[in-house]
Amino acid sequence: KVSMNMDCITAHCSHICINQDTTGYTCSCPYGMDLARDKLTCQEHCAENVFSCGDGQCVPTDWRCDGSTDCNNKADEFNCTLGAEVISVHNITLETQPDISEHEK
Repeated sequence: KVSMNMDCITAHCSHICINQDTTGYTCSCPYGMDLARDKLTCQEHCAENVFSCGDGQCVPTDWRCDGSTDCNNKADEFNCTLGAEVISVHNITLETQPDISEHEK
């Protein structure tokens, strides 16, 4: 009779635990995270040219504060101020609206 490996029940993996065939386990991490030296804890690992959402998700830096939430936890739109790009987009929108209304008349 082969017994099931239940080692993950008592393991202390921070995110993902994979049972080995008969005994033992391996901790693993979701995309955007790497296993720390303790082999139990996942830590963020986003490349330097991307924004870390803080939950392991990484998005391109250009997507930060662009007015559209890209992180699952919406962190890419936290602590944003109206920058030159957002203001210029609003100015273009405001400038084009009178042109549209004139064509409708």
